[in-house]
Amino acid sequence: MEQLQVNARGYRDKVLGRKEPQPGDDIHLVQDIRAQLILDELMEGWTGAAVALDPRNGDLLAMVSHPSFDPNRLIRPVMKEDADIVFSNPDAPILNRAMAGEYPPGSPFKLVVGMAGLSSRVVTPQTTYDCSGFFNLGQSTFRCWRPSGHGSVNIQQAIQHSCNIYFYNLGLELGVDRISKFARAIGFGSISGLEIGGERAGLVPDRVWKKKVFKESWYPGDTVNMSIGQGYLLVTPLQMAGLGAIIANKGTLYRPRIVDRITSPEGEVIKESDSVVWKQIDLPEEIHREILGGMIRVVNAEHGTGTAAANPEITVAGKTGTIQVGRAPDYTTHAWFLAIAPAENPEVVLAIILEGGKSGGHVAAPLAGEFFRRYWE
Repeated sequence: MEQLQVNARGYRDKVLGRKEPQPGDDIHLVQDIRAQLILDELMEGWTGAAVALDPRNGDLLAMVSHPSFDPNRLIRPVMKEDADIVFSNPDAPILNRAMAGEYPPGSPFKLVVGMAGLSSRVVTPQTTYDCSGFFNLGQSTFRCWRPSGHGSVNIQQAIQHSCNIYFYNLGLELGVDRISKFARAIGFGSISGLEIGGERAGLVPDRVWKKKVFKESWYPGDTVNMSIGQGYLLVTPLQMAGLGAIIANKGTLYRPRIVDRITSPEGEVIKESDSVVWKQIDLPEEIHREILGGMIRVVNAEHGTGTAAANPEITVAGKTGTIQVGRAPDYTTHAWFLAIAPAENPEVVLAIILEGGKSGGHVAAPLAGEFFRRYWE
């Protein structure tokens, strides 16, 4: 190591002293380099993020944010064009979208509403709502994504077809208070404490928040929007992966972790990072069966919205999502896909967000399907 004197431009002037380098401690990660490389390649050309999590222990197998940047460009002296690529780029490569990108959760939030509805006994697995393609609330009309409707659907069918009308009805019966409480119980609206900085908490709105921010009451229409993951709700891809993990693990969510252990140059273990339970909810077998069963149908049943993620070797369970950002007619769409695999004995939860994606079923689900194909080949 050299101690240098530099001039006003940051260039070396002379050497003031030298010190021989000493080996530092080694950080051992839980990252699965194969999963990381596969996801990084699949995300090339997209703006968005992907997170792969092991639900059994919270290990962060892969975390990808695109567009990315070469950190070597920021080694002094930094050229203006290099700094502009990183800091002035409208696509914000400096933002780690995987843990700091905040997006409406869209239809995967229907899983939260479904669990809340079953847990509070507002609905049972046999409860059905009739979807005619639209839902009237006062003077407002809220629509399903399928204009002709889905007919009479129960919760598994509603998840399979991503039926808005089912969840409009369920959300109104639940009310914002119970929905918000359940969302917070699974980690939405708070940071997990990941070992690297910059994690964002997202937003779980409620009556108090809206009154404070907008000086307005919470309206039934707000609950309708919230019930399908739109409105004021915001989550990160890391939190979305957490939703998948708590379903995969039957109510237990481990705190996400990156570091396995730290060792000295001599190999002595200085610190170990153990798996820690972060959130725990009561998710009885009958509720778990309905929610996971609906997700299995999304990918594997006829007319499921995520059949592009199907894999002949393993059973993939998933939930598609397509969110509208901005105001009509100028809004853009982002595509979500949340996946659990293998569904019978989950090893990986995958959350993908693709900004500007046409729909979760058309772009995010195929990407997830290709990831699982390569990962288990």
